[in-house]
Amino acid sequence: MNVYKYLLLATDLSDASEAAARRAADLVKRYRARFSTLHVVEHFPGAMPMDQILPENVDMKAFLRNRGRDELAKDARRFGLERIEQYVMVSTRSARYEIVRFAKEQGVDLIVVGTHSRHGIMGLFGSTAMGVLHDASCDVLTVRSQP
Repeated sequence: MNVYKYLLLATDLSDASEAAARRAADLVKRYRARFSTLHVVEHFPGAMPMDQILPENVDMKAFLRNRGRDELAKDARRFGLERIEQYVMVSTRSARYEIVRFAKEQGVDLIVVGTHSRHGIMGLFGSTAMGVLHDASCDVLTVRSQP
């Protein structure tokens, strides 16, 4: 069995990611490994969701990055992880591309990522977790969300 030295939790900050976060926290404590979390915001300026209306003078990339950092900090406190490096990346590239690139550049041994277990047309096109699983050069643990 591998002894992992550097684990990466790739999270979309959704409820479905919570099971993956719990599993990653357990593995980090078990292996006493270095631990980072990465949240990638796929930012396509012309296609922003309309769920929040922001003042005109707000820098959207900074807003998304700060919101992601706040959520990652909450998760770290909730899971009792003191030694955690947190990264929020706002990118016009896909989350799976950025996760795989980050892991390779940083020398990550294991990527932990949650899966939403989508079926039908969404499953046909694939998911971020499936893309990471196929493209990563290190081990990948996919964790199913709780039904």
